[in-house]
Amino acid sequence: MKGIILKVTKSTKSVEEYSIKLNKTIGVRSIQIQLLPAEAKKYIEYSEIITDDSYPVKINSNLLDPGTIKYAEIQAFDPSNPSIESIFHLPITVISPQLIKENNSIQKEIVLKPLIPYRFFIQTPKNVDQCKIDLSSLTEELSKESKTKVIIKYSVEDSQVCDENGKTIEFVNEDKYQRWEIPIMPEKMYELLFLQRLYNVKDLKFKIKLSFRT
Repeated sequence: MKGIILKVTKSTKSVEEYSIKLNKTIGVRSIQIQLLPAEAKKYIEYSEIITDDSYPVKINSNLLDPGTIKYAEIQAFDPSNPSIESIFHLPITVISPQLIKENNSIQKEIVLKPLIPYRFFIQTPKNVDQCKIDLSSLTEELSKESKTKVIIKYSVEDSQVCDENGKTIEFVNEDKYQRWEIPIMPEKMYELLFLQRLYNVKDLKFKIKLSFRT
């Protein structure tokens, strides 16, 4: 089953409804439905029974934090025969970008854990072709023995994050501010990825400011 991929835009309904076609429930007397992870119940409404050959799912994107991507899955299986594979498996991906208004900038604080990427999604405004990324360290003391390196990468919708669209930014104890400017297209969804290289064994806190211009 291909699953559901919802990319939230200005035209996205508050609640998107889906009807999933099923073809593998014949002969199963009882079906148990499970949503993983459990916290996905905050924004996914699903039925715990199957009555015909379709299965309804509702997604409320208004309940998601802007700039985030969420993964979930719905599994159905026969509790009387747990050895067989699931009757159906429905993966769900919801991307809820931060909508940027014209002539606007955004700021946010993030915590980077070593080698764990932080992903942030934005929807660019009209009439822009440049994005200025200001990254400021909020950690009182950076490593004196080695430089703190943060990798920043970006991609536009329907493409993958790649090394060609990336830069490694270095911080030392005296220098806690860096800037990088990237070309962008108007009214497109972009993914920004921030990754702390393993030069520190602790989490580091940063402030990100994104500014847009022509």
